[in-house]
Amino acid sequence: MELCEGGTLADLMNKYIKTRFKENQIIYIMKDLIQGVKALHDIGLAHRDLKLENILLHLKRFKICDFGACSELKVKADLHPKEKKKLIEGIFERHSTEMYRAPEMTSAYLKFPIGLKTDIWQLGCILYTITFFLHPF
Repeated sequence: MELCEGGTLADLMNKYIKTRFKENQIIYIMKDLIQGVKALHDIGLAHRDLKLENILLHLKRFKICDFGACSELKVKADLHPKEKKKLIEGIFERHSTEMYRAPEMTSAYLKFPIGLKTDIWQLGCILYTITFFLHPF
């Protein structure tokens, strides 16, 4: 794995705390992130823990890291017994960040399938955060 010396997207936001990102900078960042997520989705993988701290800057490119929660499995929690639902919720609590967690990952009782769409939710949270310098939740 290459050394990304530019720090994380969270670090970059701290440098821009007074001036904030301009629209073209936000588009540039999101384009890299969307391309990275698309590459994962094209091979059937969901990252499931996209957040500012898991985005690295290297030579003016933004790269996704920390694939610990990454999976190709689609979870249909509603098909599992109560004990398994608790286990699924525990896994998501340990391997994803609450303020970026998609609604279907917050409760196994919602009966929503958990798959690639969770990354899209998390990209939306990142977009909101880098636009307004405030977490959406």
